[in-house]
Amino acid sequence: MQQARTMADVFTQTAGGASLMNMMSLGLIIGSGGILSHAPRRAQAALMMIDAFQPEGITRLAVDSIFMMPQLGVLASVLPEAAMEVFRRDCLVPWAL
Repeated sequence: MQQARTMADVFTQTAGGASLMNMMSLGLIIGSGGILSHAPRRAQAALMMIDAFQPEGITRLAVDSIFMMPQLGVLASVLPEAAMEVFRRDCLVPWAL
């Protein structure tokens, strides 16, 4: 029986350095969760994401500032336009370092 993969497996590297995710192809990484949205300084949250994901190439970083992405996923199943508007206007905070 094959073991189920988790999100962490996407970024786990094998001995050969290969991973399931091609980090050079990512244009945006969005961080969500209490530790990121409640970091004392936005730069600290950005540094946590850089350390954890080790992005390559030109990759934009953003955070779900009010930790609403899980709830917006549910809302999107009923009112996708409203969910996207709240996401863009209230949740997504882009960073520039």
